[in-house]
Amino acid sequence: MTLGVNKLSNRFTRIFGCQFIPDWRIERYHQTDYLRRLFDVKQIDLVFDVGANKGQYRDYLRAHIGFKGMILSFEPHPECLAEITRRSATDDNWKVFPYALGAQQGVLQFNLMRDSQFSSFHAPIQPERLDRGSDNVVERTVDVRIDTLDFVFDGLKRSFQFARPFLKLDTQGYDMEVLRGASTCIAKFPAIQAELSNIPIYSSIVGLGQSIAELNQLGFDLGAIFPANPDQFPVVTDFDAYFINQESIE
Repeated sequence: MTLGVNKLSNRFTRIFGCQFIPDWRIERYHQTDYLRRLFDVKQIDLVFDVGANKGQYRDYLRAHIGFKGMILSFEPHPECLAEITRRSATDDNWKVFPYALGAQQGVLQFNLMRDSQFSSFHAPIQPERLDRGSDNVVERTVDVRIDTLDFVFDGLKRSFQFARPFLKLDTQGYDMEVLRGASTCIAKFPAIQAELSNIPIYSSIVGLGQSIAELNQLGFDLGAIFPANPDQFPVVTDFDAYFINQESIE
């Protein structure tokens, strides 16, 4: 009976040009549709997930985008790293790396915030301007290893045999540092997702306009931009921005 109702509903929506969307999908519907189409058009075969936290982006790619390919997650937060390392054991196409990516190799102090999603190499500022500002507070610091994309790229390409990788950045104000360490390999990415700051919540981070300008200089045009947190209103703190390699625009 349920199957018959579903078929009838689908036929009804096709006839009248309507589409039923679950409430939990509405907030990111347009962003998800854009990314799904982008992966299809650019034939993305592997994702660099830089700033993986607890694996939320991997879950999003699997459940919402339908991406079944290899995901390489980079995460320096020790507790988050332990969790995603454990979780990755159930997904053969998910590999986890216990270090950060940046502008140059070395070791830096990493601020572990009350909420791990805010953890950053930068110090927090203006927490009162966030709905969850009280969570953007340093609880302790740890030393973490940093490599560059240029240093690791060729070895990962030999290991995983990808041709059209996608770069996702969500490093709490450190995205441009990651890109500055990718001057050689960045042209190999058909598209990039970066988190751009509109209202700084960390010290010494690159703002929205400068970030777009630097990506333009690297050979990427802004393709689309969405609020990183759809609940924020009327002013958005951060944006998820998608950039398309100028050499691969079709």
